[in-house]
Amino acid sequence: MPGSKRSPTRYRLMLFRRPAGPWRETIEEAREDAIRQGLGAQDEHVPDRVYLDAAAWVKVSGG
Repeated sequence: MPGSKRSPTRYRLMLFRRPAGPWRETIEEAREDAIRQGLGAQDEHVPDRVYLDAAAWVKVSGG
């Protein structure tokens, strides 16, 4: 819709239904939160790929 303002897209690591980290400006930051907390692992062959624990996921807001 012309003239409407869209809120910025933000990303947050979640564990089950609860936040496991703060809102982040990039999905990469949310993935780093997962790795730091032991809820994710980086693929050694594909650096851009991060595998999350089955209970963890990244919530997307805005956009």
